[in-house]
Amino acid sequence: MNHLGFCYQTKSAKDEKERILQEARSAHLHVYQENSNDGQTWLFIGDITNWDDPLVEIVLVENTEDKWKEYWLPHFQIDIDTFLNGDEIEAVITKMFGGKVKPFRIFETNQFICLVRARLGVISGINIDLDMGFEGRMTRYHRMNVLKQLD
Repeated sequence: MNHLGFCYQTKSAKDEKERILQEARSAHLHVYQENSNDGQTWLFIGDITNWDDPLVEIVLVENTEDKWKEYWLPHFQIDIDTFLNGDEIEAVITKMFGGKVKPFRIFETNQFICLVRARLGVISGINIDLDMGFEGRMTRYHRMNVLKQLD
């Protein structure tokens, strides 16, 4: 598993980020940030000392004119690394869910990270997604070179 992720809209990403930093400190956890070209705040909570340990991702959406935001926010995702290519991931998801869940390709803000997402359902207005990373996602590079520790 790469991470468990939460993405939601907030009135102030700055205030929410500070609140998350305080909560993480009190739990003796590290907070890392990924610079993003989409204007949102991307945080990761955990410890990257062992780069393949899972993290918690929090994406804070403050301002967006995205016409689909009511569809994709808020969401929770389970993100898994694989050694598969995109076609293989799509086939696995289609088979696993008997064709009832349609996978689609998404690209995160950094050009080298590529995912296939499957919307598993909606619970109390929160989208539940399964994300599976392509074989070339480079998780170790991301953890060691892209994430910047904040605490």
